[in-house]
Amino acid sequence: MTARNAAELLIQAARHNPAAIALRWHGVGWTYGELYERVGKLTDLLLGSLDVATGDRVGVLAAKSPWVVAAGQAVLRADAVCVMLDVRHPIARLTAIIQDCGITTMFVDDAMRRHEDALRAAGVQRLVPLGDLLPGAPARRPAPVRGGTDLALLLYTSGSTGLPKAVGITHENVTAFVDWAAGYFGFRPGERFLSQAHLSFDISTLDIFNGFACGACVVLLDESDVLFPRVVVDTIRQEQITNVYVVSSALASLAGPGGLLEADPGSIRRILYGGEVLPAATLTRIRSWLPDDAGLYNVYGPLETNIATIWPVPTRGELPQPPPIGCPVPSLRVEIRREDGIATPEGEQGEIWIAGPTTSSGYWNRPEQNELRFVERDGVRWYRTGDRGSVNSDGRFDFHGRGDDLVKRRGYRIELGEIETAIAACPGVAECAVVATSPPDGPVEIHAWFVAAQDSSASVPEVRRFLTERVPGYMFPDSLRQLSQLPKTARDKIDRGRLRVLGTRPST
Repeated sequence: MTARNAAELLIQAARHNPAAIALRWHGVGWTYGELYERVGKLTDLLLGSLDVATGDRVGVLAAKSPWVVAAGQAVLRADAVCVMLDVRHPIARLTAIIQDCGITTMFVDDAMRRHEDALRAAGVQRLVPLGDLLPGAPARRPAPVRGGTDLALLLYTSGSTGLPKAVGITHENVTAFVDWAAGYFGFRPGERFLSQAHLSFDISTLDIFNGFACGACVVLLDESDVLFPRVVVDTIRQEQITNVYVVSSALASLAGPGGLLEADPGSIRRILYGGEVLPAATLTRIRSWLPDDAGLYNVYGPLETNIATIWPVPTRGELPQPPPIGCPVPSLRVEIRREDGIATPEGEQGEIWIAGPTTSSGYWNRPEQNELRFVERDGVRWYRTGDRGSVNSDGRFDFHGRGDDLVKRRGYRIELGEIETAIAACPGVAECAVVATSPPDGPVEIHAWFVAAQDSSASVPEVRRFLTERVPGYMFPDSLRQLSQLPKTARDKIDRGRLRVLGTRPST
C-alpha cells in the first residue's frame, strides 16, 4: 500500500476493513471505523473553531492512549504538523519546545491541564482536552492535500546546545519507510504490533504507521509500564504480539530473569532491536530461544533517517563478534567517508553517511547544524551521522561507536565505543556502558560498567582479563565495575549522564 500523505494510511485501512481492530489499550479495542470517526471529529475541530492553518505546528501533550494516536492522525489529516510531547519531561523542557516551533494549539489530557499557566505563557493559545466529549457532528471535511516533501512531524531530541532540537519528518519520509518495511517484512492483516515507545520516538513510526498500512492491530503500552520488564512480557504474551521493536538495552532487560526467555515464544514473528550494542551473550540466548521461522534483526539508523541498515541474525552457526549492523535498505545509500568527504576503501573506518527518501528535511530553525550535518555531494543530499563505521567485502557494515565519543588521553585519541564493544563481546556480559569524565585537576578518566547475564560467572577479574587481550593499555578503563542493572532514561536507554556522575565517586 502506498500513500502520498501519511494520514491516508489510516483512511485507506478504515475504508477497506472498518470492523478490524486498529488499537488496543488496557484490554479495550477501537476498530478502524471507530478510530476513523474520532479522527474525523478532531480534524473538524482543528479546521473549524480552532482555525488551524496548513503547516501550523500542533502539539499533543498527553499520556499514551488511543486518543493520543487519534489526535496525531487528525493533525496530519488537517494538513498541519504534529509535535508529540512527552508528559514525563520537565515543564521547562516542554515550554522550550513550544517556543522553539511556535505551537499555538495543543491537545492535552486532564493531568497536563495543571500546567495551563506555563503552557499559555510559552505561547499556547488554545488548549484542547482529549476524550469522548467532543462537540459537533461529523462535517464534510476536505481530503488532506499536503504530502511528499511537506513537513508531517517534528520529533524532538537532545541538542548539543543544551536545548532540545527538532528533526523534521516529511510525509515522504514516513511513506517511504512504510513501503520499505511492508515489503521487507511482509506485514499483513492479523499482525499485532507492540507500541512500547513514546509516540515522539522514531520507533513508533514502525508500530503505528506500518500497523495502519497493513490493517493490523497496534497494542499501546503505557509509558510507565515500559519501565517494568515483567509488564511488557505479560503484555506480549496476553495480547499475542507478533512484532516487537525495542532499543537494545530494553531487549536485554526483557531477556533477563523472569522475562521472555522463560516461556515459549508463542506468537512472536519478528524482534527488531537497535540503538546500542547488544552483548554477544544476550544475542546468542535470544537467537537460541526463537524458532527458525521467527526473525531477529539488528537495525541501525539515527532519528534523521530511520532504519538505514539491517542485519537478519542467522539462525545457525557462530555469530560474528561484534555483530554487524548489516546492509543498507534498498531505498537508501549508505557510505563510509573520511573527514574530507572522500569514500574510504573497504575495511577502513570513517563516518557513516546516509542518503535517500527517508532522510530528514533537516533540523527546525537550526541552519548552522543543517549546514554541518546535511551536505550535498555530486547532486546527492547526504546526512552525516557522526557515527563511525566500516564496510566489509560482502557489503555488510560494522559500527565502531560515535565520533563525538572521542576522547584524548596521554596524547592518544580513544573511541569509547570501541571499549564498549570489546566488553560487550565478553562471554557472560549482558549489558555494558563506558563513559569519560574530565576531572578539573587531572587527565580524562574512562569508567566502565557491566551487568552479568543470568546464570553467568562473569566477574570484574574475568572481564578485565578479557579486555586486556583486546584493547591497548592506553585505552584501558580507569575503573571497571559490576552492577545488578545499568541506570536507564525514561526511554529505556542507558543513562550515561548518571554514569558520569557515578564515575566521579570512588568505587566501593
